[in-house]
This record gives sequence, C-alpha cells and structure tokens, in this order.
Amino acid sequence: MTSIRINKLAAIGPDLESAELELGRGLTVVYGASNTGKTYVFDLINYLLGASNLKHIDESAGYDTGLLSLLTPRSPEGLVLERSIEQSKSAAKFRVYEGLQRSGRPRVLSPRHQKTGNDISTLFLAEMGIGESWVRSNDRNETVSLTLRLLSRLFLVSETDIVSEAPPALSGQFISKTTERSVLKFVLQGNDDSDLPRTTKAATAERQRNQGRLAAMEQIVGELRQALGDSESSSDAQARLVRLEQSIEGISNSLDGHLEEQARLKDEIRQLQRQYEEQRHRVTEIADLLSNFRLLLQKYDSDLERLGMLEEAGTLLGYFDVGDCVFCGSTPENQSTAAHRAEDRTLFADAVRAEQSKTLGLRVDLALAIQDLGAERESGLRALAVLEAQVEGVRDAARALDDRLSPQRGELRELVAAKGDLERRIAAHEQIERIETLKVSLGSVDEPTSVPATALGGGVAQEFGELLFGILEDWRVPELRHVSFDAESCDISMNGIPRSSHGKGMRAILHAAFTVGLAQWCIMRNLPHPGFVVLDSPLVTYKEPESAEDERIMGNDVATHFFRYLASRFVGQAVILENVAPPSEISEEATVYEFTKSRHGRYGFFPVVPVRELASSGAV
Repeated sequence: MTSIRINKLAAIGPDLESAELELGRGLTVVYGASNTGKTYVFDLINYLLGASNLKHIDESAGYDTGLLSLLTPRSPEGLVLERSIEQSKSAAKFRVYEGLQRSGRPRVLSPRHQKTGNDISTLFLAEMGIGESWVRSNDRNETVSLTLRLLSRLFLVSETDIVSEAPPALSGQFISKTTERSVLKFVLQGNDDSDLPRTTKAATAERQRNQGRLAAMEQIVGELRQALGDSESSSDAQARLVRLEQSIEGISNSLDGHLEEQARLKDEIRQLQRQYEEQRHRVTEIADLLSNFRLLLQKYDSDLERLGMLEEAGTLLGYFDVGDCVFCGSTPENQSTAAHRAEDRTLFADAVRAEQSKTLGLRVDLALAIQDLGAERESGLRALAVLEAQVEGVRDAARALDDRLSPQRGELRELVAAKGDLERRIAAHEQIERIETLKVSLGSVDEPTSVPATALGGGVAQEFGELLFGILEDWRVPELRHVSFDAESCDISMNGIPRSSHGKGMRAILHAAFTVGLAQWCIMRNLPHPGFVVLDSPLVTYKEPESAEDERIMGNDVATHFFRYLASRFVGQAVILENVAPPSEISEEATVYEFTKSRHGRYGFFPVVPVRELASSGAV
C-alpha cells in the first residue's frame, strides 16, 4: 500500500486573498482559542474528501472553491482536488487536476461511489493502491463496496466523535455495525470479504420474516390482553351489549316525542321573534315620523305667527285701505294710475289672508295625522308587550321540557359511552382470536443458522493492543498498567475498564491513540491506510492533575509527550487541531499555526478579519 500526504489546504474566491495552510510532512499543529476556525479546517478537509456538507461560517463569505493538494507515490507531481464550497451541496462535483498548479483540463468526478468508477472514492483508493474491494454488511455475508467514506472515520476524527462513547472504529449505529467492523478488519489485516460463503438468502429471509411476524403478533396480543385486564369474556360482553342496545332503544323512543315538542316550541319562538321584530321596526318608524311631523307643526305655527304680525302691521299703517297715499300723501284724485293703484293695497291684504288660510289648513291636517300616528304607536307598544310575554312564555315551556329531558339525555350518554367501551373490548377479543389463528397458520419458526462474525485472526487483536499500550506509555498516561483491544466490540480497554466507561478526556486520549496506532500499524506493515490522520481536539477535554500527589502519579505532561511522539516517532502525517499550544521544543520538527482571532498574528484560516471583529476592537 502507498501513503498519501496532504500538501496544502486552501479556499479561494474572486477578488479575495486566498486562505491557505501548508501542511508539513510529519506533524502539523493548528492551535488557538475556541471559535478561531480550527474545526472549519477539519470540516473543509473532510468535505474535500467526499463528505456531504460543509457548515458555512461568516469568515467564509465570498470564498466559493475549496482546494486540497495531495502527493502520492502514484502521482508524485501531485493532485489537486477542487470542489465548490459556495453552497456546500452534497451533489457538488469534484474537479481533479494533475500536478499542483491546477493547469490543464480537469477530470470531473462524482462525490458518491459509482459503479463506473468515475468518482472521488475510486480515485482516492486507487492512489492508496486499493482496487475494487468488498466488505461484509450483514449476517448473511452479503457485501458492499469499500468506499472512501467507509474508511474515513479511521483517519478523520471530529471533536464530536473523539469523545463519543461508541468504539473508535464504529459510528454507534446498529445498522452499520457489521460493515464498520469489516472495514476495520480489512485495514488491520489487508484482506476483504469478497470470498465469504453466503447463506441461502431466501430461506434466511423467510425465517426472519416469520420471526418478525410472530414477535409483532405476540407484542400486539400482550398489549391487547393488558388493556382488557380481568374483564368479562367475549360471550358475556356480547350478551351485555344486547341489553345495552335495548335500553338505548327504549330511551331513544321516549325521547323522540319530547324532541318533536321541543322542535315545535323552538319554531314557535322563532315565529314570535320575527313578529316582534317586525312590530318593533314599525314602532320605530312611527316614532321617527312623529318627530319629523312635530318639527313641521312648529314651522306651521311660526309661519302663522309671522303672517298675523304682517296683517296687523299693514292694518295699522293703512297699507290695506283706499285713500291718501301712505307713502307720498297724494289724494286719490292726484294719484297717477301708473304709480298709485288702489287695488295694490287690497290685493296684498288678500294675499296675506289667503296664505294664512292655506297654512292653517295644512296645520289642521298635520295635527290630525300626528294624532293618528300617536294612537298607532301606542297600539304598537301594547302589541310589543304582548309578543314579548308570549316569547317568554314559550321559552319557559321549552326550558321546562329541557329539564324533563336532561336526566334521560344523561342516562342515554352514559349508555352510549358504555356501549362504545364494550364494543372496543369485543373488537379486542376478536382481534386476539384472529392473531392466534394467524400464529397457528405460520407454524413453528426455527432459529436461523447464525453466521459467525468475521473475526481478526493470527493474534492481531492482541498485537494491536500491545501497540496501543506502547503509544499510551510514550504519552505518559497516568496509572497505565494494561491496554487491550477487543475484536468483538472493536473497543479499547485500559486497566480492564472499557473506553466508554472513562470520562470524556480519557475517551479522547484513547481514541487518539487508536487512530494514531492504526495508522502506525498499517504504514509499518504496508496495509491499507492513507498514511495521514486528522484529529480535532484530542486534548482539549483532558484535564491535567492539580495537586502534588496527582503530579507524582502523572509524571510529565501528557500533552507535551503527545506532541513529541507525533513530531518524532509517528511514521505518517498528523494534523492536530487543538486549543492548547504544543511545546516550543518541537518547532523545528513540526509545522505550527496559531489562530488568534485578533489583528495580531494570523486571525484564523481565512486571512481577512471580519468587520464586526474590527469594530469590536476599536479598529474601525
């Protein structure tokens, strides 16, 4: 097998300074405080090796392409894997360039495994020296193709997985456990599962289906019997149901007559209310007319008063008499025909008297109309009172009827509820009988012949456990007495305690040892492994001792020896993303980046400090 080395990780975007990390041949450490972008480095590497999604961060705005350059024995001039990160869709294709300069026409590859082999997984496995391989996927020894994503959890370990209680080689998902164990066996031993003997699929499937059916039936019957409790038998329930139905029918017949009377009363109330509303509307109209007529009567009285005053003034001033002109004093014989017509004064008097007579007549007619409307309004008010009394009387009758019906209705509701409960119990009895009949029709179900899990051979588990013990010993893990690797559970035990039973900090250390040890094992034995590991936060949850007694147990600092080992003794390439700084003494052997998230030093993976950070620091 051949080892692959990551040469550079980068992100580019139009009119932006590229974000780049040159990775050393051995150890590369990226450290800094939380939220400085270290996890994004891990996620980007993972995404450029076929992961489905890449989480967006504010600092990545404007960057649209991720690049991962690799050096392999098969491609000594290098390869560049390019993938869109703008939307980080799982379907985003890969463009692969020969050489490290992204020149020439790239190959376009699918991120998902393809039967045609035109995908990133086939390319990467080929660069590792792995051809088409198969791993076991279930207890019938059916197999699936080995892919890069199946292998990746063995050399790419996220900060979530590194502290997980699941074994380091497993995701914790039951459905994928067999496949993941087979992948680990393939890596540790180098042989795939393409030649495993198969069981008869049809027979096994039928037995499994029957087992599943019986289990489901037993569960349903158990739940039904539990719900029924110590209730009566099916025949007793049927007899009680007949009696309930007879009681319900008797009460229903009794209620029918009362319900008809109730409907009649409700209809009578509606008719009386309609008459009441019509009469109330007429009374309101009359009131409006009376108000307007009284205003008109006042106007007539005012007009008659003015005409009377006019008549009185004309009489006093002699406007209505024939004789000397009251305006110029001319005697009748000297009054010219054109300017002094005697009939003018008498005609004016006639006009005033005529207007008085007409207005007086209108007033008499209006007074008679007001009198008639007043009488009609009084009659309407009396009719309203009668209708209101009639409505209340019918309502009283309806309420009395409701009071008589209420006990019967309550009894009927209780009987109907009891009937529904009884019908459900009868249905449960019938369902139990049907299920028991189906169980008999299935017959006995033999246990399927179990295919033993593919095991590690030749003392591999023991040797691998010894390798892990040596690594942890080099890291100066305190109180270390014994380490073993269990081939069945695929987990590490330290001092007889499974990794899952330790705290987060120790689980992270043990997971890191497994990942580093697996790479060391494979590289030294020329077994399938890419030759590099990427660990996110292997030390951040591990707490150093504080008391003097603890320090005697601890000896030297675990983190220091962890970095020393990877810098000097690890035969592959390691990329460590951590909060804690490595010891200064490894600076000549390792490539070290500090992410500061400030204007001093390197801000993070992306070179430009976001505007919000500058604003908070007072730089803008």
